[in-house]
Amino acid sequence: MFFDTTRAHVELAGARAIDCVVAEAKDPSKRAPFKGNMDVEKMEKIILEYGPENVGLVVMTSDLEALSIGLYEGLNEDYLKYRIGQMEYLAARLDEAGIRACDMVLIC
Repeated sequence: MFFDTTRAHVELAGARAIDCVVAEAKDPSKRAPFKGNMDVEKMEKIILEYGPENVGLVVMTSDLEALSIGLYEGLNEDYLKYRIGQMEYLAARLDEAGIRACDMVLIC
């Protein structure tokens, strides 16, 4: 889900922020190991519904998952390569569909 400030910036720019997180993310009473996973099926349906030419940007972040898992795993180079690989894969699929992606992974 978008942070409130991110959503505000998106909407002030004239766009619409559409959350594509899994259903349990929107249910505060439901316990789940991690509520920040992207609902890929929902995202695909939205892209098909509006058309790739009408999707201005997909914002992807991995920092919150790293925090939820903990600092130890977040510093593990193999884990970081895995997460960055996931982000790169999704960005490549979006690129193939002509949709820009805002990649929040910082590579040092």
